[in-house]
Amino acid sequence: MQHNDKGTASAKSSAKNTNKLSSKTDELAYKTVLEKMADGVCFFAIDSLQILYVNHALQQQLARSKQQLLALKIFNIQPDLDKASFKFLIKPLVDGSLQELHFNSWLLNTKAEKMPVELAMYVQESRVGPKIIIAIARDMSKPQHLAQLDWAAETYIHNLLQRSDDALAIINKQQRIIDCNQAALNLFGFKHHHEMLGLIPRHIGVAKNQLQDTAPSAVIERAWQEGYQRFNWLHKTPRSAETLMEVTLTPILYKTEPCLQILWRDLTEIKQKEHTIKQLAYYDDLTGLANKNLFTARLKYLLAVAKNNNYRVAVIYFDIIKLSEVNETMGYIGGDITIKAVAQRFAEHIRNVEMDSKFIDDEINSHVEINIDDINREFDSLARIHTDKFSLAAVLTDTAAASILIERIQQVIKQPLNIMGHELTVSVRAGVAIYPDDATNLEMLIRGANIALGFAKEQQLAHCFYNSALGDNVQRRALITKRLEHTLMAAKPSFSLRYQPQIDLTTGRLCGAEVLIRWFDEILGWVTPDVFIPLAEERGLINSITTWVIDTAGMQLIKWQKVGYQFQPDMNIKLAVNISAKSLDIPDIVPRFVDKVKQLGLTPLDFEIELTETGIMRDPTQAINVLHQLKQQGFKLAIDDFGTGHSSLSYLKNINADILKIDMCFVKTLLSDNTNHAIVKTVIATAKIFGMQTLAEGVEDKAIAEELRLLGCNYAQGYYYAKPLTAIEFEQTWLGATLAS
Repeated sequence: MQHNDKGTASAKSSAKNTNKLSSKTDELAYKTVLEKMADGVCFFAIDSLQILYVNHALQQQLARSKQQLLALKIFNIQPDLDKASFKFLIKPLVDGSLQELHFNSWLLNTKAEKMPVELAMYVQESRVGPKIIIAIARDMSKPQHLAQLDWAAETYIHNLLQRSDDALAIINKQQRIIDCNQAALNLFGFKHHHEMLGLIPRHIGVAKNQLQDTAPSAVIERAWQEGYQRFNWLHKTPRSAETLMEVTLTPILYKTEPCLQILWRDLTEIKQKEHTIKQLAYYDDLTGLANKNLFTARLKYLLAVAKNNNYRVAVIYFDIIKLSEVNETMGYIGGDITIKAVAQRFAEHIRNVEMDSKFIDDEINSHVEINIDDINREFDSLARIHTDKFSLAAVLTDTAAASILIERIQQVIKQPLNIMGHELTVSVRAGVAIYPDDATNLEMLIRGANIALGFAKEQQLAHCFYNSALGDNVQRRALITKRLEHTLMAAKPSFSLRYQPQIDLTTGRLCGAEVLIRWFDEILGWVTPDVFIPLAEERGLINSITTWVIDTAGMQLIKWQKVGYQFQPDMNIKLAVNISAKSLDIPDIVPRFVDKVKQLGLTPLDFEIELTETGIMRDPTQAINVLHQLKQQGFKLAIDDFGTGHSSLSYLKNINADILKIDMCFVKTLLSDNTNHAIVKTVIATAKIFGMQTLAEGVEDKAIAEELRLLGCNYAQGYYYAKPLTAIEFEQTWLGATLAS
């Protein structure tokens, strides 16, 4: 074997063209070129010496198939070397003392014939696996045939260049263009081929802001040394003064000389599509504000800022109060216009921090600072995160600044709007959570603001600040709701009923009973109705509870009747059952009640339906319509807690109820509070005007009962007579006495 340290320039050039495979796509591109080369090329593993790849030329040189060669180790085709000798030969490549190895040698074909070759070997740093060695073999026995193959390969490259839709050019070692295609001429505005030849690519239509940039030269140098390179660059083209291009550099052999192929790809349309996708992913299409995704990313950024600078961050959730009413009166188009107008008000009075998409999913810069003068004005992020809900994250110096900010925003929002030619005034309520006072992570902070907003909505507050008690309350409410759903699904719900006697103040006799529900849960213990009934209304469970109450109370009434217990035949009040105002929203609620009563073998005359004054005023027209239908079916009607709501005399007249129940808050202090005494007296007089009777709740002593009788009140209930009793207690205490009398 004869070593040649200098080698030949052609073999050396061919080898360099195969260096640095950056990805599977790049590897495929290289192998396509390698298959067209006249030189034989193979890749082999640096440790095992197993052949990993052979091109078509090497298969032809050795008269072996690809499968045959891939089954061999590299020294198997070297007649003068065994494994140990070959490893010694490539040791300078392996230990890094040499970057390349060139020598003349022999290769064996299938007939064991020696073929003279010029060999060049290089170590390849593969990104997809262990290091490999690339070996290039030039057949020294057929130079004329080799020249023909070189000519064919060059013709192929030239044809490929001209037929490509991408802008392509070939540059030489002096970085000057020696060939290009029509697409490149069109891209840069040249009319003739010769106008582009001889030019340096980085000088062609370079944008003004990159005239002094030497980066392309450095990338070109890396392409010569390392192989395939890709980067973005701004060019001036007939299309735009700054057209963003993707530029790729690929080493090739062109007319026997090492060259670089340049490909320019206009990224304008791609960037436009990316912008559209970004808009859809991170911005609300109705208002143009950030959406929940971008708000979350921005909040993450602001929390990092606050942590590094010891600031507070207020996360504020706003919702538009009674937007549903706007939708009902003006339609959803009017609702959308209102949302856009409110969003514009927000945006005009909040200085929004615009962060480039680089902040999204990127590591936060720990050195970001905020000017202290900016803080009491909000360094914020505004977003629309739901139909009628907006969110704001503001960096503040103290919690008091959050209250000032909210009040200012609310004042701005409630200024009259012109919506479809109509003047409209809308308001927003707010829920606030503060970092780090209320939470130290993003998820808990957002949850806290949401909980605070829910509480503000429930309590009809303008705004509410989150605290731990609110969080505990939400968790308990969630558990109560879960257990409530569980008991309603059980064969025997864990509810029970109590019966509180109602007394005729004139005769002192029992005249009926109010049915009251109680709930004992094995996990929660006793849960009061004022806790679980509102939750049942929120979750749509209240009708199931009402049905259970009517079923259970009705069966108990039948049981009493069968054993001879009867209320007085001339009394006007029966078993009084409370129903929720939510039940009035069910279109067929009246037929349901009637059918249920008939299924029990009873009649509507056995029941009195109670509805609170506040419940009626929730939707007076709907409530009065349903109550009239119930009245026509024979149910007695009572208005509960009268005097605590906001009903007018016109509604009271239209309801045509049988009983007005005077709320206990007026009754308990009847003898000690002149105002309450006057209220009770007025309610009794009002009821008489409309042909109704009255029942006082919360009677706790004889003196109050006597005063009520003197004022003309018809009936009473309260602890003076009895607390709410179980069925057995009620039966033994009151029904037995009634039967005996």
